[in-house]
Amino acid sequence: KISYEDDRWKLESEDGQDLGHFDALVLTVPPAQAAALCSPFPEYVDELCAMRTQSVWAAMLCFEEPLATSCDEIVFEKGPLAKAIRNSSKPNRNPGENWVLHASHDWTAENLNLTKDESAEILWETFRDALGMEARRPARLIGHRWLYAQPYQQADYQPLVCEKRRLMATGSYTRSGTLEGAWLSAQRA
Repeated sequence: KISYEDDRWKLESEDGQDLGHFDALVLTVPPAQAAALCSPFPEYVDELCAMRTQSVWAAMLCFEEPLATSCDEIVFEKGPLAKAIRNSSKPNRNPGENWVLHASHDWTAENLNLTKDESAEILWETFRDALGMEARRPARLIGHRWLYAQPYQQADYQPLVCEKRRLMATGSYTRSGTLEGAWLSAQRA
């Protein structure tokens, strides 16, 4: 919980523990969660609720051997997958052949209630078939439902900034939903 008392922000944990009083508050959680935190302040809730996000099913594939492809990123035009990224090609990553798969927004919306394992299996099979791979399974296959993944249709929202109370709510959702978007939204705020 958050509250505003004596010109300071008071934070309280989920179990009711007092986390202290602070001069400023920066919220970097998704806008729906920021709106829930700001429920005592309706003047902020409407603005935060207007910042819509989309969900994305994602899967992490970890292989013991490198895949027979020179691509580090694959963009899919249709079907369950939107993008496959060779995570191990990024700087400062653990060794090994690791890929992150992102489902399309449409497919995710239609399949939001799948289990993590079901979603990961479908995304893996789609990836395998697209690359024409043998039936070799990843050593690890992990699914994740990223509920507030990206801004709706690449929106360009403004961060919520209240100078009087020293409150800011911002994140990648105000831009492209990427790491660059997170940095740009912080700079704008």
